[in-house]
Amino acid sequence: MKRRVFSFFSSILFLSFLLSGPALALDTQDLVLDGTLSYADGMSAGYEVRVSDFLGALSLPLTVYDRDAKQFCEKECVVCVLCPPDGVDASIRVSISDLGHQIYTSAQSRVYLESDGASLSPLYDGTAGLSSPEQGDLSFPSTGLYEGWIIFDYSLDSLPYTYTEDLPEDLVDSLLHFRLGTPYVLVLDRAAIAAYLENGTLEDYEGINFPGLAELLSGEVPENLLTDSPISDNRIDREANSPAAASMDNFQATIPFESGQFSDVSDQWYAQDVATACSLGLMAGDGDGGFRPEEQVTLAEAVTMAARLHSIYRGQGGVFPSDDPWYQPYVHYAYTHGILNEGEFSDFDAPATRAQMARLFAHALPRRELRAINKLDTLPDVAEDDASSYGEEIFLLYRAGVLGGSDSAGTFHPNTPITRAEAAAILIRMALPEERLTLDLED
Repeated sequence: MKRRVFSFFSSILFLSFLLSGPALALDTQDLVLDGTLSYADGMSAGYEVRVSDFLGALSLPLTVYDRDAKQFCEKECVVCVLCPPDGVDASIRVSISDLGHQIYTSAQSRVYLESDGASLSPLYDGTAGLSSPEQGDLSFPSTGLYEGWIIFDYSLDSLPYTYTEDLPEDLVDSLLHFRLGTPYVLVLDRAAIAAYLENGTLEDYEGINFPGLAELLSGEVPENLLTDSPISDNRIDREANSPAAASMDNFQATIPFESGQFSDVSDQWYAQDVATACSLGLMAGDGDGGFRPEEQVTLAEAVTMAARLHSIYRGQGGVFPSDDPWYQPYVHYAYTHGILNEGEFSDFDAPATRAQMARLFAHALPRRELRAINKLDTLPDVAEDDASSYGEEIFLLYRAGVLGGSDSAGTFHPNTPITRAEAAAILIRMALPEERLTLDLED
């Protein structure tokens, strides 16, 4: 799916009507910004973004995680300060009107930014959901620093569907989308404000500087308070400002990998597979210098691999926020994108069977990217019509040359665990069609 990004505050810099004179402490307002989106592909729409309990917007140097560069970078960030009354959630409402193309259900995306005392990394906070095609609402239920967006899917063609989730998979892959919202929102309640004015720090953000915040909260006018008028032209070069289209070409070896990088991988049969899977961003080491090639893949790891496959294929880079447990963002992504059904697995720390991994991988790429190159009617230990053992998915991957079996007859061993080394070999055949197997199985 092509990700069309309209970075609202980087284009608008938030706020002609922000100040005509000194702001009063906690003299908040409902900030309303509106305008028109107009793109070369013919998409046009009116929009209104309403931010409740808005106090001001500060331009701050923050060290944040850059998903594209896959590293922490210091950059100038627009941080909107929201101060709702106690017991009331701060919120953003985005409304769309005068549509130039058909828009489907909007998705809500809220990410909490976690501090380690020097930098800020995205922490999935369990919030995402669907709104109507015309409107999306996003709330911030606690103090802290967030990213928040409403994402709208649309199609250049008129399709007989109302909601994205109703579309067949091949049509979902063809959708475009744009997003509206706030790159960074700092939500403060009265207790957090009082503590900050007293000691100059925010709970959970010790070591992070928010220059101008004390002045803003005290009713003064900080030098870094944004007062510029919005730019008059809200159009964006969509091709220059969007990631790559969904494509197998998005699987590129962009992550450096050096021989000997892992203490437990040298010249074994799987060494090159491990190197390739890691350089593609599909797998990683254990953080202690090893890869654990002979250890069994857990369901959490299998879901993670499938989510990365899906994300990279769609030009989204395969980078996910951190959370506790660590696999939560990947599981949520798998639920959201139809890779996994909610409730299908109960224990993500359990070893994944070979059949379960095949089930996940088969839904990580569109069927058109898994075209048959092998004729296959039977397997010794899998029936294609056995849904309980994911027979359809297993046969799909055999025919596509992703799976080859463990012997000349193609025996799969669907109910046995699989090692991380074996998973690496299968992953690169998923991502790189030239690596797929041409099978000549014995009867």
